[in-house]
Amino acid sequence: MKKTLWFYVLFMLFLLILGTLIFLYDKGSLHEMLTIDWISKSSANVVSFTDVFFKYITEVGGNVPFIVAAVFLFVKFGYSYFLLLSQLAVTCVVQPIKHILNVPRPKVFFAENFPDVVLHQVEGVSMHSMLSFPSGHTASVFAFMLALSLI
Repeated sequence: MKKTLWFYVLFMLFLLILGTLIFLYDKGSLHEMLTIDWISKSSANVVSFTDVFFKYITEVGGNVPFIVAAVFLFVKFGYSYFLLLSQLAVTCVVQPIKHILNVPRPKVFFAENFPDVVLHQVEGVSMHSMLSFPSGHTASVFAFMLALSLI
């Protein structure tokens, strides 16, 4: 009970801080606070490294469930099928919601609401304009981790 008590205390503190920030600041200000380019203020070499790293890790992350499912083909076919089914299910739920809501991505949101804010752009990455919410990456990772925990 003591171990879980600390988890709940820290989780409630996190919710309290998050709720306070959401209450006090608008969406644009919160986004700007979370994405401020702290690294570029320290070193240009670090910025170029992080730009390259995150440019490719995003693509790798999207493929991890399928790589794990391919490995499970040799271990237990049912696990592989279950992982692939979880990814298909989340896609079938998230994509229609994205198209129904059609929420602008930060590129458009800031251009319309905060034209003086310049967002950091990574060279070679195309910026989409719409279909920001719900996050496909988040939903996919959640489905993947839930499937793994059930396996």
